[in-house]
Amino acid sequence: MIHHRNLTPIPAILVLLFLAVGFQFYSDLFALIELAGFAFAFIAALAVASLLYMRYKEPNVRTSFQVL
Repeated sequence: MIHHRNLTPIPAILVLLFLAVGFQFYSDLFALIELAGFAFAFIAALAVASLLYMRYKEPNVRTSFQVL
């Protein structure tokens, strides 16, 4: 969903807005750093899992790169 005049992704902006407001009320900086690290690791694991899933689900899909 993109705003018709500003061409910005509305859902992404709303998620970031709510996260920023939520972080304003949370005072433990080290816990936030650990949470951000966990979130990054979780998203990276999801990306790798999705690549493996697509490799086995659709093995004949043509890609723009070649694995040596």
